[in-house]
Amino acid sequence: MLDLSFAPKNSGTDRLQIHAEADGRDVGPDWLNRVAAWWRSHGYYPNEAARLDQQGGVSVRMVVAHDGKVKTIELTGGSGSPWLDQGALSVFRGAALPPLPPAVTSDTTDLRFTIHYIILH
Repeated sequence: MLDLSFAPKNSGTDRLQIHAEADGRDVGPDWLNRVAAWWRSHGYYPNEAARLDQQGGVSVRMVVAHDGKVKTIELTGGSGSPWLDQGALSVFRGAALPPLPPAVTSDTTDLRFTIHYIILH
């Protein structure tokens, strides 16, 4: 399980905090850390959700090809905010994540994770 936390709005600036955990049977922590770094540079807090002071966790499942291309992504648990839900899905839809490690023998891997959107006041 990968857990990503996103926290903007600290004194008027955006701040991103990432925490990653995984059972990592086939991908390992190094790859998960690279995915977390990818999220740091591509993730965002949807403006409308921030304006409405909306927070919550968005749980998703995605299938990632060996070359890192996101093949499918689906919402498995909504946050209660359509802005946060769609924002999380849009970041990963069709994305090119880091390639899977050479030790991974399957063509794809299934990844489930939660993005926690938190507004810091």
